[in-house]
Amino acid sequence: MSDLNFLEIILIMIIPFFFIFRWILIRLLPHKKRAANVLAVFSTLILTPLIYLGFSFITFLYGSPFETQKSFDQQAWHSKADTRFRMQDDIVNNEILKNKNKKQIIDLLGEPDQKDASDLWIYNMGMSTSGFPTFYSLKLEFENEQVTKVDKIKHVD
Repeated sequence: MSDLNFLEIILIMIIPFFFIFRWILIRLLPHKKRAANVLAVFSTLILTPLIYLGFSFITFLYGSPFETQKSFDQQAWHSKADTRFRMQDDIVNNEILKNKNKKQIIDLLGEPDQKDASDLWIYNMGMSTSGFPTFYSLKLEFENEQVTKVDKIKHVD
């Protein structure tokens, strides 16, 4: 369905919306069925594109609910740096990096994109193209040379 253009989607939406609007208007105007039918046609022609555009705008603002997450894959991490953000939930929720030492982290993820003397490492995870451009980072905090905290960072541009 993603190959459908705007007009095709509107045409598909018009039929059920017409019957919904007609049903509502006939109940609101029980003695004026002809007027209810005419109003249903005009309501459908005006409101259907507006409903579609509103839904599209909300999806654009908040991102697609269908952005797929995937399990951590070391090979994909290294070869597809721009899509690492899809692995962030698995890394954080399943505590894949927790209690690993710095050498193990470098073996698994490679050198961090940023690190400071206070045992804080940042890995860039790429950008989501769903909705507003959103950049993701993975923040690792170390204590006694071991990962103690892993956070996802979301940067909306």
